[in-house]
Amino acid sequence: MLRFFRLLNEKYGVDHLEIKSYLTNFKTDDLPDPRRLAAALDENRLEIKIDRLLSYMADLKHIVVSDQVYEPNEAIYHKRHFAVDIPSMYGSYNEPKFDALGLTLRIESIVNVLFEDLINSIDLRLITKPTFVRIFSLLTLFRKALSLDGIVSNKLDVQMEFLKYSVNTTTCSFTQYLDIFKGFVRAVADMINDYFHNIHSANLLQIEARIGKDQIQKKYLPGFVPDQGQLDEKTARKLDQRVADIFFRDRIATSLGLQQLDVFLNRILHTLFRQSERLSQDQLSVLLNYDPKTP
Repeated sequence: MLRFFRLLNEKYGVDHLEIKSYLTNFKTDDLPDPRRLAAALDENRLEIKIDRLLSYMADLKHIVVSDQVYEPNEAIYHKRHFAVDIPSMYGSYNEPKFDALGLTLRIESIVNVLFEDLINSIDLRLITKPTFVRIFSLLTLFRKALSLDGIVSNKLDVQMEFLKYSVNTTTCSFTQYLDIFKGFVRAVADMINDYFHNIHSANLLQIEARIGKDQIQKKYLPGFVPDQGQLDEKTARKLDQRVADIFFRDRIATSLGLQQLDVFLNRILHTLFRQSERLSQDQLSVLLNYDPKTP
């Protein structure tokens, strides 16, 4: 039974991290060199590790979206149960596009965990010029991850250019830094609206109207919904909002790096606001442009 559970988890659980053993279960000739993936997983430096995993995912994505038709490797066997004559089948089926997609989902789950470790590794108790340089490096990784997930934002690109210019000059004021990161937060909010809310909101209402509120899964139901009987209009609206909130939260949480980016930017803003409350404008300007490596 335990072996059966492990096999199911390996096949369907995207949080399964034993990728090396997973690669041994299917033909990898048409996939990017698995040694690159193994080397990336063995890398100890977080930023380099994430960058290499994202690069490997980019190669996998090229296979998934390509027009090339690959030859499947099929080993399916049919049999009938000897006692009750029930037909069944067993074996394996491998095709490079499916294998690349499955491997992508597994790497995504690892990268999201690594992004959490990365944003927790940076000291945001006090932000100085070197901190902004490190922040820019991390945001570059986030932008690469979002692009792989199909999320592109001109506003995010503009803010990245602003920050790149700011870290290379000594005349950037606290207010300008604050505006830059407010712009980052707005860019993330716009991405969530464009790629999640605007796309799925209307569909959620149509699906719910079609299946009926009595068919909604328990995870979406709050305590104020009765087990039986009709819902009044106010309760129905509250339930609709709760379903949408949980649905979008789950979608954002499984997106590549989006939730971690939102948390990271809000932590930065929180520190900047805290510094502004304790220091004068002149002190803030000196602090935010201070680089201990510069003589």
